[in-house]
Parts: sequence; structure tokens; C-alpha cells
Amino acid sequence: QARARLAAPSLHPPELDPAAMATARLAIAGLGLLACLGQAEKQPKPVEKVVTCGTTATSEECTVTEPLEEFPGRLLSENAEELPLCPMDQYRKDENTVVLPCDGITLRVDMALSEGEELIVVDVPVGTHELFIDLNGDSDFDTHIIDMETGECIIGFACQPCGGGGCTDLDYEGTTITFSGDDFISPVKETTRISEATRPLRVTVIGYSAASGYIAVSLAGIDPCPEITPGCKACSSYPNCTASEEPVCDGTSVVLCAGAEESMPASETVALRAGAAAAADEGLRLFDGVSDAAGAERLADA
Repeated sequence: QARARLAAPSLHPPELDPAAMATARLAIAGLGLLACLGQAEKQPKPVEKVVTCGTTATSEECTVTEPLEEFPGRLLSENAEELPLCPMDQYRKDENTVVLPCDGITLRVDMALSEGEELIVVDVPVGTHELFIDLNGDSDFDTHIIDMETGECIIGFACQPCGGGGCTDLDYEGTTITFSGDDFISPVKETTRISEATRPLRVTVIGYSAASGYIAVSLAGIDPCPEITPGCKACSSYPNCTASEEPVCDGTSVVLCAGAEESMPASETVALRAGAAAAADEGLRLFDGVSDAAGAERLADA
């Protein structure tokens, strides 16, 4: 019987598909990048420090700004130092406290956090409509939104039911949640949209690594409007006046203590702002002493 001949091995490697080779290279590069960043298996880290905007946070950790052009009816003049975002019978806890007026607002919180530091931005009441949160950082910030009734984080990295993978139109206790998901590659960007808060919520940011950036917060309004505006306190609760004095508020963080015999506010600024608030219902705008003659004439004509 004839013996079968074995084919000699080829000295030339088989040809590979260039497209397949390119895909393989990209996959390997992506795995290498994740390994270098140490994010392939991102694990929760313990929070080592907690601060709150307007109380325990420094100005570096939290600085709040509101776009003045969105509130022309509330401005005393272009030189007004602070918006009276609280009602006239309340005061803002601090100039860097986030205030959520019932008729809506857009604001920005600039922040710089160390690794393991958590910043409490604001507590959101039931009835808040169209809440939108836009987190931006130069390193790994994490959005965390907590259900205040349970104390559990419901949105963000290592949270449930809307975790690091994000969610779209997820129903949670009657509200619709959309979250872009955990982002850890600079520039970091995470967005959250909540249709209507059916539970009291707390918005926080955690520095998974040391990072700086900002969080933008906007809402369409709050209905029903709470008796005390979030971020404000009742004027009567102001603790720094003596027994013979009455606190005088104007909706800002500035509170004056007036003697019982004084029938008018002890500050011209407070008086003017009170007049501005009253005139707002009539569509008027008041001007202080720095306004020009044309402004005074417009006021006289009104």
C-alpha cells in the first residue's frame, strides 16, 4: 500500500484581515487604558469627611452663584450684592447656601473636594418639578442622590436602583429618573433628571479622587410650596438679636436687629428691598441711590 505523504509545513504565516487586526489593537489598548487608570474594578471608598454648602463647607469647597439676569423682578439695582431669594419674612442661612425658590431657579455651585470628601449640596422637598443636575469635574466626582426617608443612595455609583450604569426613564416611587451613569475619565460629566420628587431627596457630590469643578442645578418649581423655602429660615428664628430687639429680614443672608421703638427697618437697603418686593407685584422696578436720573424719571412716571 502506498504511504500517504504528509504536507510540509508552510514557512509563511497566514494572512490576517486588516480590519480584524485593527479591532483587536483597539480592544487591547482600551483594556490597557482601564488597567492604567485602575478603573476596571472601581470599588466604593469610605467617606472620610462630610461638609455642607453654606454651613460647614469653606468657600473653596462650595461657592454658590445664581445668574442675576434671570431675576430682573428681584433686583434692587445692577449693584445689588445678593439676590433676595427667600421670602421677605425669611432669611438665607448663608450666602453660599443653596436656595430653591418655589417659582424655580438655575444656579451653579463651584467646588473643590479632596479624595473621600462628600459635599451636601441641597435638600430637595417633595413636589419639586423638573429637577436637572449637571455635574462637571477635572477628575472623578460621583453624583449621589439620597432618599431621605430611607437614607439610601438611589442614584449614582454604587447606588440602587439607578447605579453606575445609569438608567433611562426609571420609575422610582412614582417619579421618573434618568441618569447618564458613572463617568471617571476627565473631563467628568454626569447628568441627572428627575421629573417630580415624590420623596424628600438630598443631592451630594463625592470626591472619589481629589477633583475640582462645578454642579449646575435647575428646577421648574415646587408645588406645593413649603412654608419655609429650602435654604431659608423664618426671620423670627434668627438667634443673634437681643431680647429687646426684633430681627428685620429682606430675603437675603443679611439680618438686622432693630429696637422695639423703631417702626421702620434700621437699614435703608432693607427698606428699599421691601419696597422692591411690594412693587414687583405691579411690574415695577425700584432703583437705589446709585441709579441714574432716567431711572428716577421712569419710577416717577410709574
